[in-house]
Amino acid sequence: MLPLFTPFFPADWQVPYLLVAATLPAVAQGIAGAIFLTFMRESIGDDRWDHLNSRRMTWFNVGVAIGAVAFGALLSSLPFPVNYQVMFGAAFLMSIVSQWYIMHTQPVYVTPAPAPSVDGAKVRVIDLPGFRGMVVTMLIAFLTFLSINAMLPLFLVDRLGGDETFIAVFGLIELAGGALMGMIGDRLVRKFRRALRGLDSVGPDRAGRRLSSWSAEVCRCR
Repeated sequence: MLPLFTPFFPADWQVPYLLVAATLPAVAQGIAGAIFLTFMRESIGDDRWDHLNSRRMTWFNVGVAIGAVAFGALLSSLPFPVNYQVMFGAAFLMSIVSQWYIMHTQPVYVTPAPAPSVDGAKVRVIDLPGFRGMVVTMLIAFLTFLSINAMLPLFLVDRLGGDETFIAVFGLIELAGGALMGMIGDRLVRKFRRALRGLDSVGPDRAGRRLSSWSAEVCRCR
């Protein structure tokens, strides 16, 4: 909603305001996204997590793809900056509808929260080596992806002369890949989990042969 008001600011203030308007929602979205995934995992359990999360990501990418095509056509048909104002306004209204639906969704069953463990309260997650390694890996992955992702629209416009519709169609490739991985993601996770458990029981000399046979099995599964 905040980027909608960018044209009303003086020209010298528009770029700083646009940066702030894009940063503030991103911070809230990051916090809400982490909370949502935690609630979802605790609600459905580990046995159903892989399957349901894969289906969720599939339909998420399908919905984003439809929105990308629709808003791409809208941005090309309306003059600037009215086109972006209409797009951000429509997106805000859709988010309100989504929020209303979530607030009126009743839980199927309510599980009482377990009492906090005294021993568990003393554990600092940041001190766990596995957690620190995961944080560093995710940080590198996100920094690498986001640093390149910010340059793609500029490259498409400056080098290829792309407009909003061209960028929207280009984004469909990424969304289609995400939808495809959502369809087969749960099976791949199960394959990885079984393979890692199997490698724990074999020696280093047999690990390579086990990985080779597992890779061929994954290819046949796809």
